[in-house]
Amino acid sequence: MAVAFADSSTGWAGGNDAFFGGSRGVLSRSVDGGKTWAEQLEFSDFTFNRLETIDALNAFAVGGFDFTGGGLVLRTTNGGIFWEDVTPASEGFRDVFFIDTDGWRIELDEAVRGQQFGAGCDLVLRSS
Repeated sequence: MAVAFADSSTGWAGGNDAFFGGSRGVLSRSVDGGKTWAEQLEFSDFTFNRLETIDALNAFAVGGFDFTGGGLVLRTTNGGIFWEDVTPASEGFRDVFFIDTDGWRIELDEAVRGQQFGAGCDLVLRSS
């Protein structure tokens, strides 16, 4: 399970809900410090591995497909009302973190790549 809070109230939690024969990746948001959660996204046979927030509106979620391989990098700029797929061409994403506005996405291969996401936010891709 991954949890990231932008401030004392707003945050996201993601992971997977395993069941016999599969799993579902669930991403939820809280606006009351984690007392209650509202589901925002769900993918079949998927696990959210890492979440990172810039502020209460801007966040990234990274995960992988449990059986088919490959991964997704998702971004919201509106508090999770809409999540945009910003996945670079590579596969196997497992992690993301930010140092100020510079982001790092960890992948399985040895390549290092960078991607501009606007609003002064660079997501730099680095091997694990």
